[in-house]
Amino acid sequence: QMLAICNAMASLASMGSPYARGLVELCRRSCTACAKECEVHAGHHRECAACFEACQEALQALAALA
Repeated sequence: QMLAICNAMASLASMGSPYARGLVELCRRSCTACAKECEVHAGHHRECAACFEACQEALQALAALA
């Protein structure tokens, strides 16, 4: 679900859509939940570590939009 939300956010933001701002909070919440889960497994799985890092980067980018 996080990927679908982030993909929608990225697509709308790249278009300069006024609707992108409405997705910022939902995207932030989904990235926070995903990062929390991936952090648990990051020490055991490279995919989870990469996802955790990507979520952290996305959260920083979202903070700039808020």
